[in-house]
Amino acid sequence: MANHIIQTVGDFTAILNHPLIAAGASISMKGFKLDDTFVTTAQGMENSKRIALVDQGTVAITNAMKMGQITFNAVRVSQNFLDGDVILIGTMLQGMADNVGGLIRITYGFAGLTESITFFGVTLVSVPPLTLAGNDLPIYPVVFGYSDFVRGT
Repeated sequence: MANHIIQTVGDFTAILNHPLIAAGASISMKGFKLDDTFVTTAQGMENSKRIALVDQGTVAITNAMKMGQITFNAVRVSQNFLDGDVILIGTMLQGMADNVGGLIRITYGFAGLTESITFFGVTLVSVPPLTLAGNDLPIYPVVFGYSDFVRGT
C-alpha cells in the first residue's frame, strides 16, 4: 500500500525574536500569500568538496556548516512592524548595525504532527525598499542570513 503524507500551511507560523526589535519580544511574521511559495532556504556552503588527484583518486573535504539564507516572499500588510509586517521588519533591521542577531522559529503541520525549525544568528541580508505591481499584490523577497538551524517536532 502506498504511503500518503499530508502537509498543511494554514497552521504555519513564523516567529521572530530579535533583541534589537521590540526588546526581543516575539513577533508573529505576517504577509504571506497562500497561492505562492512564501518561504525558501538555501545552504550558504556545500558540506563536501571533492578534489581530483592525478592518479584518478579523490580527496573529500567535509564540514558540518549549516549556515545559509532564508527568504520570505511577503506582501505589505501593515504600517507597523509590530504587526508582523515582514517588509517593515526587514526595513527596520536594514537601518541598524546589527551586532547580535536574532532567531526565527517556523512551525507547520506535516504527517499529522507539528514540525518546527529554528534558525539562529539571524541577520538581515536584503529587503527591497519598494516593489509595485499592477492588479496584484507585489511580492517583496526579504532575505535573512542564519548561522545554524535545529529541527524539532
